[in-house]
Amino acid sequence: MMCKLLEVRRSGFYDYLHRLSKADPRQKFIESCKPFVRAVFSGSKGTYGTRRMKKALLGEHQILLSRRTISAVMAELGLYAKSPKAKCKTTITSASKVRYAPDLLRRNFSATYPGESLVGDITYIRTKGGFLYLATVIDCFSKAVAGWAIDDNMETSLITSALQMAQARITVTPGETLFHSDYAEVFIMPRILRLACM
Repeated sequence: MMCKLLEVRRSGFYDYLHRLSKADPRQKFIESCKPFVRAVFSGSKGTYGTRRMKKALLGEHQILLSRRTISAVMAELGLYAKSPKAKCKTTITSASKVRYAPDLLRRNFSATYPGESLVGDITYIRTKGGFLYLATVIDCFSKAVAGWAIDDNMETSLITSALQMAQARITVTPGETLFHSDYAEVFIMPRILRLACM
């Protein structure tokens, strides 16, 4: 009855049922690979993605799987690669040498005119050649980056360069313009750019 309804031959239908009853050899192979995938992932401390998993499986266990299959197996096993934390030097002075200036802005990052108050920060950028450090100075009035500098170190010159660019691009009033940053040490002394630093 079903064969007539679906317009298929009876022999074809029984052949289909017979094929369903047999286990898929490819699926059997993938199942046998799961312990190796788990072992390699564990050996990498959970950092290997599909590219490195494929290389390790082939090199250590002579198992060749596509990256798509490895991805599916990892997802099925609940294995998700985590990126190792970047090893980056973010502090360059000892706590005993830290000098803090008063917080004159008091978390008020608004301004009524350009150059009234500036804020700064440093971030790092990972490159193939190592880390680069980016110092930025933002004008609180326009919220635009008024100055920036990039270097392979976090020395005072990095911050002074960013401030000098800001001073050249916006009006800075000696004794009135405030510069706020969360640097561990107050690198910029008022005499350098005649800014009231915080």
